[in-house]
Amino acid sequence: MMQMSGSARVWTSILAACLLIPTLGIALQREDSLEEFHKRRLSKLPERGQFFEDPPAYFRAARAWVSDRAFPIAQATRLEKRVAYFALGAAPEPRITIGKDGHVFVNGAGNDSLFGLIESTCLKAHLGGTARTLERSLRRWSKIGQDRKLRVDVIAVPTAASLYADKLPDSVPVALRDACRERMNGNSALLRVRAPRDVGYVYPLPEMLAQRGDAAFFPRANWHPTGLSLKVVRDTYLATLQALEPVAETLDLGVAPSELLSDYGISEDEPTYLMRNPHVSEQPARNAELKSALSSLFVGGRPSTHVYSNTKPVLAETAVMLSDSFGDWASFAFAGAFRQLIHVNTNDLRAHRAGRLLDQLAEFEHIDRLIVLVQEGNTERITTLADER
Repeated sequence: MMQMSGSARVWTSILAACLLIPTLGIALQREDSLEEFHKRRLSKLPERGQFFEDPPAYFRAARAWVSDRAFPIAQATRLEKRVAYFALGAAPEPRITIGKDGHVFVNGAGNDSLFGLIESTCLKAHLGGTARTLERSLRRWSKIGQDRKLRVDVIAVPTAASLYADKLPDSVPVALRDACRERMNGNSALLRVRAPRDVGYVYPLPEMLAQRGDAAFFPRANWHPTGLSLKVVRDTYLATLQALEPVAETLDLGVAPSELLSDYGISEDEPTYLMRNPHVSEQPARNAELKSALSSLFVGGRPSTHVYSNTKPVLAETAVMLSDSFGDWASFAFAGAFRQLIHVNTNDLRAHRAGRLLDQLAEFEHIDRLIVLVQEGNTERITTLADER
C-alpha cells in the first residue's frame, strides 16, 4: 500500500483547495458586476428536472453557468489584457481598434460583428435611403407631438470615427475608412434631412468638426462624447430654438479614465473637459419613483433613468429625453438648459411599448418638450419609437 508523507498530504490538500477556489469563489462575486464584465446576461442554472429529460443538455448548461462565474475570471482576464496592452500595444479584444496618436475606437458591438459599428455609423447612416426613412419618421413624430400637445425635437450625434477618420489605422477596411473620411470632410445625407416645421432636427457634424483640433474635445479613447463635445451638441440644438442665453456652467480642462480601456481594467487617463453646473441637481427620490413606474416596460425591469432639476434654466420647461446610451452621458448637459429634465434610456425597452412609455411619463410629470437623441448610426431607433406609439 502506498504511503503518503506528511508534507505530501499538506501539498495535496493545498492543491485541492486551490482547485476548489474557482467554484467556492462564485459566492464572493456580484451577478451585476459579472454581467457588466461579460457584457451580456449570465447563463442560467439548469432546472433539476432537465437532468432526467436531457442529461447532455443539462451538463452543457451547468458548465456554461460555472464558466460565466468561475472565480477569479474577471480579475485574471483583465490582468492578461493589461499586460498585452502595455507590453505589446495590443487591443484588449478584436472589437477594439487601436488607432493613431492615442485614439481608440470600438469597431463592433461584439467580437462576432467586427467593424459592424463603424459600418453603421460611417456608412449606412449616411445613405440617401437612410435619410429618406428618417424624414418619414420625423413626419410621424410631428403627428405624435400634435396628438400629445408636445414639441418634439430629434438629435443625431456624430461618433468618433466620423470626426477622427484620419486616426483610423489600416486594419480598418479601406471602404469604411473612406466612408468615415467623407463624414470628416463634412459630407452626409443627414445634413440634408428636411423636418416638418413643428419638429426640430439637429445633426451637428459641422459644429463638432470645427472643434476636433482640441485634444480634449472628444476624449480620444471614448465611445461616448463628454464635456465640450456635449456642450457643442446641446448649444447647436438650443440655437435652433433661438435660445441664445448661455447655460450657467463651467468647463474645466482635466483628465478622466479612458472609457473604452477601463472596461478591461486598463488605466489610461485622457484629457477631457469636466462639466460642472451648480444649478443642476439630480433628484434621487423622484428618480426612484420613475424607475418603479416604468419597470414593467423594460427587459429586466431596471430602466436607466435620470431626473434633474435646474434653478437657473435657459428654458422654463420640463423636457423628456428618450435616448440610446449617448443620453446617459448627454442628459446632464441638456439638463442645464431646462427647468426639469427627465431622461430614459430606451435600449432595453420592450417591443411595442413606446406609446405606453409616453403615457407613463405624462402621468409622472407634465411634459412640455420631447427630445429623441441617438448616435448617428442608430437613427432606426427614432423610426422604431415613432412606429410603436
